Amino acid sequence: MHIALGLSRTEITAQDFLTAACAIRANNANTCSLNRHWTKPATYFEWARRGFRDADDYGLANAITYAKRAACCRVDRLIHNYHLQRLHRASFPEKIQALERIGIDIPSVIQELIINPRNELEHDYVPADAGTARRA
Repeated sequence: MHIALGLSRTEITAQDFLTAACAIRANNANTCSLNRHWTKPATYFEWARRGFRDADDYGLANAITYAKRAACCRVDRLIHNYHLQRLHRASFPEKIQALERIGIDIPSVIQELIINPRNELEHDYVPADAGTARRA
């Protein structure tokens, strides 16, 4: 293996690496952006707000759908930026558990006010209403 001048190779155990990683405060690690090409969560959130302003059935359904997209996109960005890509296709609860294990808390209100209502809208064909869209 070629090592550039000025650099040296040091063997460390996996446990030492994990112990050192645990010393980094949550949301304080410098990470590379592995998802620069993705639509930003703020864009999805703005689309959700636009749907809510429309206030018809179509707009309210979009508000709930895009609010979920904004939340899930933010979680997936964390998953990727903290090098947990193997969880990209995992369930939302699995992703939340993994992030919490590394010290990033995701409020349960995300599941209650955004994820569950969107799933009911999408899979149980529950009509969108203004209260649910506002909370999302």
